[in-house]
Amino acid sequence: MNLVPMAISAVGFILLGIFFEDLSANKFDLAGVGSVVYLGVFGSIVAFTSYYWLLKRVSVLNDVTRRFYNSHTCPSAWVGIL
Repeated sequence: MNLVPMAISAVGFILLGIFFEDLSANKFDLAGVGSVVYLGVFGSIVAFTSYYWLLKRVSVLNDVTRRFYNSHTCPSAWVGIL
C-alpha cells in the first residue's frame, strides 16, 4: 500500500537532489555509510520489536483506533488553522 507512493517520491527526490544540490560536497566514507546502515538495521529491529511487544499487550482494535485518530489529528489541526 505504501510501496508505490514511496517509490515515486524517492525517484522525485533523487532527481531534485541531482539537479539542485552540489554533488561535490558529498563525502561517502566508511564511517558515514556504516552509521546509516547501523541506524537502518538496529532502528528497524527496535521499532519492530517494540511494535510486536505492544501488540501482545494492547488489543488490536484499540491500537488501530488510536493510530487512526493520531494520524489524522495533526493534518486536521493545520486545516483548521488555515
